[in-house]
Amino acid sequence: MKNPLYKSLFATLLMAALLCACKGNVQPDNSLQITENDLIHLDGTFNDNYLESWDYIILDETTDALLGYAQTVLYDDGLYIIGSESFSPNPQIKVFDSNGHYLNDIGHVGRAKNEYLRASFLALNTSRNEILVYDTFQRVIKRYSYNGDFLGENSTDYNAGITDGFYGMESVKAISDGSLLMGDGSIFMLPAYEFQFIRPDGNRTTPLKQKTPYHLYCDEDPLEYVQKVGDMPGLGLTSTYSDITSDTTYILRLFDNHIYRMTPDSVECLANMSFIPEIPDKVKMEFRETDIQKDFASSIPNSYCDMKDYLYMTFWHNENEYMYEKATSKMYQFTRDLQHRITPDLNKITIYGNTIVGCVSLEEIISINEEMDGKDYNHRFSPDVEAFYRKVRNCENPVIVRIHYKSQK
Repeated sequence: MKNPLYKSLFATLLMAALLCACKGNVQPDNSLQITENDLIHLDGTFNDNYLESWDYIILDETTDALLGYAQTVLYDDGLYIIGSESFSPNPQIKVFDSNGHYLNDIGHVGRAKNEYLRASFLALNTSRNEILVYDTFQRVIKRYSYNGDFLGENSTDYNAGITDGFYGMESVKAISDGSLLMGDGSIFMLPAYEFQFIRPDGNRTTPLKQKTPYHLYCDEDPLEYVQKVGDMPGLGLTSTYSDITSDTTYILRLFDNHIYRMTPDSVECLANMSFIPEIPDKVKMEFRETDIQKDFASSIPNSYCDMKDYLYMTFWHNENEYMYEKATSKMYQFTRDLQHRITPDLNKITIYGNTIVGCVSLEEIISINEEMDGKDYNHRFSPDVEAFYRKVRNCENPVIVRIHYKSQK
């Protein structure tokens, strides 16, 4: 549970986002226009067309292996690196093998060179077999081997902490040259929504950014506004998660609904998803609390996954799932049906090629088991999904789930 300061900051930044006119650094629209008429509705279910298989792993529950709440789930070559909540009294990073057996820890909290004060964000450099730990408090990137050896650190003047109205970084990806791609990921990070490559020497480049001061349409300080009217409703928007085996990242930029292909040296606009409703100007410029759920949520994807062959998206404005095929630039739409497969928490996943690796929260496991035990349960889940939830109902550690999608031919 985040404390009231973070709630206020999130509320403040959300308000700032809605006040943002978003006029800065918008590239000419020479992209493919994907309209409602261009959406392709396939016969059969999402599972029939795209899902190859899913499986799960129950992690060790020995004393040394226990993590509790998982904030980050990383995967590479049969190893699972799990980070606990960074705000917990004793944040931990633990490594498990392909069978869920505990192997070792990655560093621990402290002020020594090989320690971190706050493991805010984790990333894997799969080409170097390194775990990168971004320490917000010390403004350094710590590097460890998969077996926990400390390899060094890279200082950066970039502060991803609470300063100038910003809180945290919401998406992160290691590049093979040793750079770290970081994004002011969620909508809470506006008015400066951007992606930066932090080089090994600490220098930064910003290939894609969108900066517009909120005070263009606001004559009050946001903190004073929050103190006066109270917290605004919050929207838990999902950040970009991208295939960690590739240096190329596909970004869906908020507000202009364009898909960009980004590398450390270039950025290219590929498609404009014009079928997504635009946020009304009155919401951007005047901020009306009553409009937020209807107008704001209808325009922002609540899940967005950049896989090797696809972009996978869902939106709050309908009960549909979307798959954008990179090879063909075609967009497919399906009626959402999550009762027949296990879906990990899409706020903490790793995308490895066309596989999504994540965990199912303990809260969800408890809730669904309570539903299935109830006398009015209507068996809305398929038998294999029911069996999964019943088997993991007493687990104390996170349960790893892997969703394998079909590769494009």
